[in-house]
Amino acid sequence: HTLTSPTCFNMTDTNNKINQGMGRIARELRSNYATFPLKRKAWLDPNAQIDTGAPAFIPHAKDSNKNVTPTFKDDYVWTPGSCGFGYYHLLTRDAYVGLHVRLRKNPPPIEWCSCCLPSNSRTGQLANDYEDAVSIVYNRSIASRPDDFLAGKEAIAIARGEARTAYNMSQDVQLIVMMAST
Repeated sequence: HTLTSPTCFNMTDTNNKINQGMGRIARELRSNYATFPLKRKAWLDPNAQIDTGAPAFIPHAKDSNKNVTPTFKDDYVWTPGSCGFGYYHLLTRDAYVGLHVRLRKNPPPIEWCSCCLPSNSRTGQLANDYEDAVSIVYNRSIASRPDDFLAGKEAIAIARGEARTAYNMSQDVQLIVMMAST
């Protein structure tokens, strides 16, 4: 399935599978606030409150034991962000920026066979879940607003711009080499 396809948004079974898979990869993504497809008008400012009155950002409590793993909070991601280190609500872009970094640095253990495919259907599903979760979280981390369809389009536009830049740079290098060799 294609995560940027408009038809994907009408497919309840596919969306349920994506949501279940995302929850297997990062428990923060089990939150109703992270349900795919996400479609809201704007990201919540970390200095604001969510509709229940809870803060969008809970700062890191200063304590002398820096090696303590923070407790899990439903609907929040523990990460550095625009307001410092702490818990960012899933309605903020900061939550997805931090979660994307964490997912990329700590992928789930997936056993691969010599032909570069996951070695069994369970790890194959885990690999698919991981790929979907990383893609969706990345798209959200760069999106101008919390809308998964828009986020997919914006991610493609960024990729096209980077590809165009790389192509132009390689063409410039070729011209320089050609000029230097004549």
